[in-house]
Amino acid sequence: ITYVLLLGIIFITGSLAVQEGSSEFALAQRERRVKDVRLAMDDGTKLWTRIVLPRGSSFDDPTANITAVMDRSPYGYWGIESLTDLYIPKGFAAVCQDMRGTKRSGGRFSIWHSDADDGARTIQ
Repeated sequence: ITYVLLLGIIFITGSLAVQEGSSEFALAQRERRVKDVRLAMDDGTKLWTRIVLPRGSSFDDPTANITAVMDRSPYGYWGIESLTDLYIPKGFAAVCQDMRGTKRSGGRFSIWHSDADDGARTIQ
């Protein structure tokens, strides 16, 4: 359900997209903040996660209140890179995560077996 909802949001909000080559797109790409982390799940498995903050945001501000769009994918970050292109220029943060057992995440891949738990733990 989460994936369908997220895809629906991306297609419905296509108007949020900033044209590549525009000055707003270039500024957003240049000034975004990126942090790669390995988030530990309840069983100790670490999932590779990329957090991208919009311009003007900082990882050093624990009081920051930034709306984030999250996508967990078995295809790796480069398969969902457009998530950041759509939302970062409009002030949203993007959280992209390789699912358990895929790309740079540990564990064993088993579609839908632990996805709900891993997603809930990531949000915490």
